[in-house]
Amino acid sequence: MVNNAAVLGIHYVVEKLLYSGGQVQIVDKNGDYLPGIIQETYEMGEECLETNYYGTKKVTEALVPLLQLSESPKIVNVTSSYGQLSQNLMSSNIGFQHIPNDELKRELDDIDNLTKERINEIIQSFLRDFKAAKLRENGWPLTLSAYKVSKAAINAYTRLMAKEFKYILVNCVDPGHVKTDMSFNTGSDVREGAKGPVMAALLPDEGPSGVYFEQTVTAPF
Repeated sequence: MVNNAAVLGIHYVVEKLLYSGGQVQIVDKNGDYLPGIIQETYEMGEECLETNYYGTKKVTEALVPLLQLSESPKIVNVTSSYGQLSQNLMSSNIGFQHIPNDELKRELDDIDNLTKERINEIIQSFLRDFKAAKLRENGWPLTLSAYKVSKAAINAYTRLMAKEFKYILVNCVDPGHVKTDMSFNTGSDVREGAKGPVMAALLPDEGPSGVYFEQTVTAPF
């Protein structure tokens, strides 16, 4: 089973992005969106988490009984580097850190003590802070906020599922920047992007589980 449903949780003001050559600046020096470029409302964030995290979780848990009938069950969750906790340590600019809250990152990375119930609590805490305009105050990402939280949650959920179901290989794959509607048709060809998920779906039975793949190469969470 390959879970690939996702939304960004934002809306681009397309007219502002119809530029020729180069890149357009979308954030200011504090990491906040520049006005008139991107819209990211609470309702968009809620939809993003409902689709990317809760949708994946519901489908996965509904189909686990069928996967139990397979002689070689695999679950592949398509993720993004935006949810990668290790990359958060590479940037000193809060506007470009995926999740600035170090305590939250440690908690999401502590798979021995993390639970699915706690992931849900974290998501609900994020949504409350989003609604109350307290993202900066409480160390949440300031750009692509819900998307980053959703992918960090999916990565943690993947590891918990791998620990719970020893007979199912459960992994997540970042396909890289792929040419889709979400990326305004920029990036690599979808056939290149599919290589990682296909590889993870066809792993041998003795293959790894609870692993993060950057395309086809293992990488830290």
